[in-house]
Amino acid sequence: MNLKTYLILTLLILSQSGCSLITKEQYLKDESYASQPVKVPYRLVKVVIKDVRKDKNGQDLQVPNIYFKKHDNIADAVLTDERRHMIEGFVTDRFAGTDPVIALVEITTGTQRFTSGLMEKESVDSKIKVTLIDVESNSKFIWATGDAWFEVKSIDASKEYLDKLYDKAVRASLYKALEILATYQAS
Repeated sequence: MNLKTYLILTLLILSQSGCSLITKEQYLKDESYASQPVKVPYRLVKVVIKDVRKDKNGQDLQVPNIYFKKHDNIADAVLTDERRHMIEGFVTDRFAGTDPVIALVEITTGTQRFTSGLMEKESVDSKIKVTLIDVESNSKFIWATGDAWFEVKSIDASKEYLDKLYDKAVRASLYKALEILATYQAS
């Protein structure tokens, strides 16, 4: 290839990088899955968060800055203190009622994946089960699950973006589960 071809290819890659970044950031801000407000008809006393994923690899996902061969890295997303706080706040904001309950939030799936080839792919997967426990009887009386999977193709993958994308998947999973619980009426 001659110099002109390299120059055109370089400009094409640089222009796609800028467009990709805008698209990725806009994608993070899109919360259309939560188009309707959800209020579960109970008074929330406490949120308990449990990570019940089986066979967790215990490693943080590595996204290389420079690579010369194809990569396919997958890892369990780490349940950080910040993520716990985000989950607790998200759940707490969606309860309004009089009967006291405890919300047991179980993370059953939570992965981040980086794949490289012709294009880079960043993907996340989240599945969460929310169980309501009656405070007076200490018994579980209803549960619901929600899941979300997101994938973004880019040429500027990063661990920071994957963490933000995973947080979005967690919020979407929680929203779906709480949306189901909001329709429940005790008899």
